[in-house]
Amino acid sequence: MNQVKGKRHMLALIAGSRLSPEEKRSFINELLVSGEVTEHDVAEIMAGDIEKNLDSYAEVIRSDEVLRFLWERFRDRPAYLARALVQARPEIFYCYGFAFRLSLKLRADLGIVWVPPRHPGAGGGGSAPDAPLAGLPQAVEQNIFGLEVECRFREHLYFFNRSFDEGLSLLDEEISRAQTGHERRVLRAARKLAADLIKMPLPGVRTEFNGSPFPGLHVRWWLDAARTRPRLLNMGDTGSYKTSFAAIAMRVFGCKRTLVLCAPHARENWQRELLGYFTAEDEPSVRVVENRKDLDLDTGEEFTIVGYSALVHEETVTSLCAGGYDGLIQDECQYGKSIGTGAAKRALATLRLTRELPLKRFTALSATPWENRPEEIAALAVALRPELFSTPESFLASGAAKNPRLLRELFSEQILEIELREVTDLPPITPRPWEDLFGAVPVQPFPRHRAIYARVHDDESEKLRPAEKALRLLLAATHPPLLAGRVTWPTHAMEPLKDWRVSTKLDWLKRFITERIATQKIVIGSGLYAEGITRMSSEDDETPWVAQQLRTWFGKDQVLVLDGTVGLHGSAGEASPRELLIRRWRTDPDARILLVSMQACPDSVNLTVGRLPGVERLAITALSFGWKPWKQFLGRFWRQGQGVPVEYRVPVLVGTIDDDLLRLNRAKWHAQQLFRALVPVTDRELAYLRIDAGDAMRELLRDAFEHVNMIAAMLRGRGEDGCDRVYGGAYGATSRAEAFARHFVEIEDFATSGHVARFQKTVIDRMTAVGMVDPDRILDGGCGPLTLERRLNAPVHGIDMNPHMIELGKALSPHQGKNASVGRLSAMPKMWKHAFHLVCASLVLDFSSIDAGGADGPERLRILRELVRVAHPHGMIWLTWNESTHTDQTLAAWSDAIARTGMSLVPGLCGLVRATDHREQPFAFWSLAFSPNGLEPRFPRVDDFRFAFELERVRRKRGGNGNGGTPPKKRRIQHERFEVLTADGAVTDAEASRQSILREVSRWAAQGVRDRRLGRDASILLEELGSDWRVLRRLHELGIIQV
Repeated sequence: MNQVKGKRHMLALIAGSRLSPEEKRSFINELLVSGEVTEHDVAEIMAGDIEKNLDSYAEVIRSDEVLRFLWERFRDRPAYLARALVQARPEIFYCYGFAFRLSLKLRADLGIVWVPPRHPGAGGGGSAPDAPLAGLPQAVEQNIFGLEVECRFREHLYFFNRSFDEGLSLLDEEISRAQTGHERRVLRAARKLAADLIKMPLPGVRTEFNGSPFPGLHVRWWLDAARTRPRLLNMGDTGSYKTSFAAIAMRVFGCKRTLVLCAPHARENWQRELLGYFTAEDEPSVRVVENRKDLDLDTGEEFTIVGYSALVHEETVTSLCAGGYDGLIQDECQYGKSIGTGAAKRALATLRLTRELPLKRFTALSATPWENRPEEIAALAVALRPELFSTPESFLASGAAKNPRLLRELFSEQILEIELREVTDLPPITPRPWEDLFGAVPVQPFPRHRAIYARVHDDESEKLRPAEKALRLLLAATHPPLLAGRVTWPTHAMEPLKDWRVSTKLDWLKRFITERIATQKIVIGSGLYAEGITRMSSEDDETPWVAQQLRTWFGKDQVLVLDGTVGLHGSAGEASPRELLIRRWRTDPDARILLVSMQACPDSVNLTVGRLPGVERLAITALSFGWKPWKQFLGRFWRQGQGVPVEYRVPVLVGTIDDDLLRLNRAKWHAQQLFRALVPVTDRELAYLRIDAGDAMRELLRDAFEHVNMIAAMLRGRGEDGCDRVYGGAYGATSRAEAFARHFVEIEDFATSGHVARFQKTVIDRMTAVGMVDPDRILDGGCGPLTLERRLNAPVHGIDMNPHMIELGKALSPHQGKNASVGRLSAMPKMWKHAFHLVCASLVLDFSSIDAGGADGPERLRILRELVRVAHPHGMIWLTWNESTHTDQTLAAWSDAIARTGMSLVPGLCGLVRATDHREQPFAFWSLAFSPNGLEPRFPRVDDFRFAFELERVRRKRGGNGNGGTPPKKRRIQHERFEVLTADGAVTDAEASRQSILREVSRWAAQGVRDRRLGRDASILLEELGSDWRVLRRLHELGIIQV
């Protein structure tokens, strides 16, 4: 543990050092090569490096001929691109994980690094040089050449799956049109690989299936890879292609008897497909085990199919272990996970089978081998790597589940993968899942709905467990009537729960269906719950349930409901009620709506819709997202057999737990994607990979304070360009910019911004009273939701990067932000020069970057120069920060640097400002005020203007790492009384105001300032200066006051 801490401390020192980015990368590369650190150790640095230096990496790729070539070749395949970048330029792309993350980020964020995609038959890029990799070591050139061949091969799989001859002809055409020798060599190697696979002998296997060559070329590729790998996990999402691979592999590699484990409802599908894979002469014998009695009828069939539900019975497992099976196929292996009572029994049964059967081959199939945590695959790990893990306990004890990169590498030779869209011509889907898996639509809740949700949200009863609180919030967001059986509110509060019209989502759903039902079929997922949605909560329940409303609106015959109440078994020789319902959905054009329980329909259920009269599209939605990957639910529709285009949209109630559930799902999916790509993850990503129920509750129960702190932590030190990227990222159903503004407004009066503004109002009101400041000559830099405008009730000028802040502020201010604008502090309007008596920049400078900058130097110094430029030469600039941004030492460094330039500090407003009321909940912030004193300095010394969180020594002392964390829950109070801890001691807020005003007007008198005037209420000032007749006389001579 101490060694880990030491490595992280060393890496943090490197990251926070003054080395150039190039020197940092070189240093880290040396440590990686020497083995002193691993890619996992530098995961945090990778993520931060990419965020801060994305533009510079894009420029590196544009300016390097080899890198441009690699980007053009591999940009649509980040894993291949990452491997190529690391090999070609290890001094820049120091490890695979870094290169992979960068590839994803560049594709998502930067259109400037972009090459139009190639199309088959277009000559393969054309403009590439004949020797694009010249100058690289021969071994590197060969490795990258191999990556190119594999990419070209995969790009043509779709055409080969239509016709082997078509695929070969297309490659021949591209070879003849290739404009460089390098491209011809790559294409010829891809063609040879395809031709060799086509010639693969597969005795007894059909050569055509459903009008396509069989097995598909990628299945043959898998079979070729499986020759030397007897235990495999196929993580592709290719449906029946995976099953054909598993079945054919068992026979081709010598298995005489194969046991197939699958979901109970999928047994008939497996039987049907197994009988279709082989020729009539070599058709296998297949037995489906419906119950325990069927086990006694064993007559030596080649394939025996058993549902997972049977594995909970010990005698069933004992009988199977005695069956002599030498092949085992575990379909949808996530059902055999090690978590949960029933699941654990299935996992133990599978484990026993893999140990006791004389297996030649083991093949597991699943696009999502675990659903929530890597620990779920403990039994699967033992089956795949028995030489490493003898028991699930040894797998868990090894720590592999806590290190996803190690976990993925342990099974890298056991994993096969191809995406369905690579190999078959599926109908169009909107949005595209590989770009936007969730299709979230932000929906603003109705006022009555919001009031119900707020009642649940604000219930702080100590008797209410977090799990129950989260459940109620989920129900309130999904469909408020679902709360009726769980809350005991007064009659007036319970009454709205009987009215479906309080449900924003149900109203949205009605409009969604109405707009589409004439030409489309519509699927509605139940979300997390079925009670009250697909069925009544209870017989005497009077609250409106969703299925009932749908039938009322659209007719009973048009609405089908598929949940756990639909029977799995039919009478002897007849189809089950479930099979009949699914058949009607898939074939009856009049069955327009399917309300389906997401829990009751496992992945292998085929709910595709073919080409039917009057059906032009399939629309998919859900009342909420579930816990399991959304990709699983989409896979029940967007698969082979789907005949019409697909659109999926899911309403997300903005500002509710819906947002948090979406964020949680996205984070889990992103972490799984990194795992699949063998990329080291950050600590936070690791938490999402290993999230348990308690962690999930904490994620879902975050309050507005925590959301603001989380996003603010992402913004700290990022610079304006970096903040733009952070703001543009998704946060639930909206952007981070919108979420930050919304949560900020909700808590501002009780948070740092509100407390600071109340202190500033005390000072500014006094300045305004003596005429030292005109309200229309105040600038609120980084104004947020028009904070000073609303607090002062005056149309001050404001500027902020976040347009949502200003938009929300306008709705709250009687002045409607008439002088507020969206913009950057580093580039304010030229016309503002010397325009403002008072320039405030509250809680915003810590977002600036001390590193980013061009010819004008670091951004933070540019902002300081801009603040001085727009201030009156003898006006005042007032900066504030939250308490964690500074220490006494860092504030002193800022103060000294400003004083050295000749500008004038305002001592009464310099120091730590501490609240003197509500002492049970302490609060403090830092303040620094100064006047340009007629100067416009350049601020040459960068290091004078660093913050505490940018200094590793301070970070370690405070126990933080700049990532914010979860602060303790606070009561919503408003601090209104303050004291300033100045260099001369503590002074009250009123005294700080008085001292600051006197200090400034005395300076005007000393400097001979002639272009400032005090108003008719300067009598207040006269009372203060009455004993100093020399200052009064000088102010009178300068025309500043009239005595």
